[in-house]
Amino acid sequence: MRKFQFVFIMMLASVYVQSQSASSYTVQLEAEANANGPSITLTWNFDGAALNYSVFRKTVSSASWGTAIANLTTSDTTYTDATVTEGLEYEYRVTKSASSYVGYGYTHSGIKANLNLNRGDLLLLVESSIYSNLTDEVNVLMNDLLGDGWRVKQLTVQADSSVAYIKSLVTDAYTELPQLNMVYVLGHVPVPYSGELYPDGHTNHVGAWPADVFYAEVNNTWTDASVNNSTSADSRNHNIPGDGKLDQSSIPGDVELMVGRVDFYDLPAFSEGEIELTRRYLNRTHEFKMGEIDLQKRALIDDNFGGFSGEAFAANGWRNFAPLVGRSNVSSLDYRSTMNIDSYLFSYGCGGGSFTSASGIGTSVDLANDSLLTGFTMLFGSYFGDWGKSNNFMRSALAQGTTMTISWAGRPHWHYQSMGLGYPVGYAARLTQNNSGTYVYSYGARFVHIALLGDPSLRMEYVKPISNLTIDTIDTFHVNIQWSASIDSNVLGYQIYQRVDDSPWFKRNDQPVVGTQFIDSCVLQKGHYEYMVRAVSLVENFSGSYFNESIGVAGEIVISSTKFPAGEALFKETAGTNPVEGVFVAQPSKWTTLVQWEVEGNTLVGDSIAYTTALSPGQSLVYNYEFSNSCEATDDLKSLTLNINDLKSSSSDIMVYPNPATSRSEVHVETEMVLDMVIVSDIQGRSIGSFKPKGNSFGLPQTPAGVYLLDCRHEGQSYFVKLIIE
Repeated sequence: MRKFQFVFIMMLASVYVQSQSASSYTVQLEAEANANGPSITLTWNFDGAALNYSVFRKTVSSASWGTAIANLTTSDTTYTDATVTEGLEYEYRVTKSASSYVGYGYTHSGIKANLNLNRGDLLLLVESSIYSNLTDEVNVLMNDLLGDGWRVKQLTVQADSSVAYIKSLVTDAYTELPQLNMVYVLGHVPVPYSGELYPDGHTNHVGAWPADVFYAEVNNTWTDASVNNSTSADSRNHNIPGDGKLDQSSIPGDVELMVGRVDFYDLPAFSEGEIELTRRYLNRTHEFKMGEIDLQKRALIDDNFGGFSGEAFAANGWRNFAPLVGRSNVSSLDYRSTMNIDSYLFSYGCGGGSFTSASGIGTSVDLANDSLLTGFTMLFGSYFGDWGKSNNFMRSALAQGTTMTISWAGRPHWHYQSMGLGYPVGYAARLTQNNSGTYVYSYGARFVHIALLGDPSLRMEYVKPISNLTIDTIDTFHVNIQWSASIDSNVLGYQIYQRVDDSPWFKRNDQPVVGTQFIDSCVLQKGHYEYMVRAVSLVENFSGSYFNESIGVAGEIVISSTKFPAGEALFKETAGTNPVEGVFVAQPSKWTTLVQWEVEGNTLVGDSIAYTTALSPGQSLVYNYEFSNSCEATDDLKSLTLNINDLKSSSSDIMVYPNPATSRSEVHVETEMVLDMVIVSDIQGRSIGSFKPKGNSFGLPQTPAGVYLLDCRHEGQSYFVKLIIE
């Protein structure tokens, strides 16, 4: 086996000398957005061997490039597309044809693109020992995800659960959460293995490889019945029917979910254990999202393979990095010695490999002693793309320094270009997993081994967030939100988001707030209100321009009562003479500040108004009433008809005290008459009770606050008096 590996590596070295460089197989494409026009200008590096260039454009959702929008000569290195619309997103492909090779370049571009920041639902699967030891760090992670626009469903799972059980949790969440878009696997959650494949080309490594994509593809059938292969040197790769390892070597359908894994189990090369390595990872990704880790926007490529008969593994770096950091900021340098000193946001390294090493890069033991200053890296070499092995080289790279994500990029080629317009790295993973020809892929398209190690929600750049958020009510009906400004120098303003009772977030402001205060006027509905403030900047980079927002800082306030103006109202006739006399009586809610009546061409204001109508007994009185408050929110105007028949008498000689009264108080009716009975009713005519007064006094029962009428009866006659209960 060692001899075979030696011959294999020597063969790679021979190919390296005789082939094109990997960069020849790329078009290092940049895009410049011009809002005055509008237009997008593409530029690329000159290649004297190129015969021609073709430019293609498509929408983000399209799988087809269609026909070229421009065919250019060998000397052309720029193209301007003036048929674009500000706010929309486009993908461009530039194809370079030479006599002995073809090169491709891609960019995901737009002009002042407004990304959908309601990112949907994210399922966070946390292995139980990670959760119990790192509860605080997991809570910080969840707050960061919430602040980035995700709704998070967190589940704690056991390391010894079955893969089938974990998949059932995902499919249940997919059914329960209609906007589930991402799965974040944290800790040694059971690893799916699938297939009968060896994408690194080694026949002693054929069998089932780790396949987290099984958790991300939920609508098609996966089986464990047909593959029967135990030839691999490592028993992990053995795959026989019914062993829990799946048959599929290719993904059976389009991947629905973005998925990424952070798993530092079984890395004995490190002095720190799994818990501490995970703690360090969660802390550094949080710091990066807060803008506290500043990695230079440049990229490094360490290519120990070269063109490799056209597979050009390092083309993954040259092609992807140009639209992300600019082609002049991409350098060919040594991977470890450089990044132990200087920072590079993106990096790529490849060389002949083992499970724990890559030739020209280093070993897992080397990485355990490193602190490399990179964020998003790609590595490629034999064996270590099978990342489930002890001391695996990829997982070791992820465990140190500032490294946050890693992919095995070469078979197939990966496509990160969408990160230039603010998309998460998990989107690049799903794009690569679903690619079957829309983008160049070399070998291994749609194989089940394609995986992202790291937090799939990460983006390449963040705005520094606000601080010191406070939320309170002012003037009864309004919510006041204040904060301390972001220290980021490029902030245009702030976006304010609101959600009620765990509903989706929606933006409350039309334009970014320039200051550090926002008043949400007329919050009238009761509920649990959450507000989030996000600093926003306009990013202008080598992919175009887009509005980027910080991780949001959220706070909450509970509105315990509905504050819409409302109430009950009626006209209570008090004298059946001609003309009819009566009183308009309203019982407004606590949140009503104005009662207005419209009757017979007159406008009346107040909640108790004596009124003499021109109508005679037996006719109908039509009136409208309206409740309002300072927010100008009112109930619907209503029209009521009152038939005026059998009108009752009143007497100005009757008085009641105390008035206003309180519930359960003693009420006295002052009159020369000896009352037979007093009937208390509300303004809708519903009886509260009948009382036989003693000395014209009676005790009120437990009675809600409001306006009431006392029907005071003497010798068959009724006399009405208004009573207010506070």
